[in-house]
Amino acid sequence: MAGIVEWIRTHPEEGRALMRENLSYIFFRELTGDGPLGALGVAVHPRASVAADPNYVPLGAPVFLTLDRAEANGLWVAQDTGGAIKGPNRFDTFWGAGVAAEKTAGGFAGNGQALILIPPSAADRALANP
Repeated sequence: MAGIVEWIRTHPEEGRALMRENLSYIFFRELTGDGPLGALGVAVHPRASVAADPNYVPLGAPVFLTLDRAEANGLWVAQDTGGAIKGPNRFDTFWGAGVAAEKTAGGFAGNGQALILIPPSAADRALANP
């Protein structure tokens, strides 16, 4: 991510053209309050919220991650979706704002397992209607 940002800053004209072509480019606006809003309409929280594909993970579900990157291991909550977050076992961890969060999120990729924690009745319904 840092390399892309630097290239856009040093090539502003080409950068603007690139941003117009890339539908995954994200535009930000300043918010006041608890934090940015996720797909549930509530604030997402650093080191606690993940984006997931709602076709595989119910929004609001607790997700326990065990990855090859220790900083993301533990309990998270699926509170958002994302255009690039498609398919099962795909998550985008939210690290917050600021330089440290940008550094972590910009270079983060991990492999491992995710356990989606849902009530038994919801699991029964999911298994009955694949």
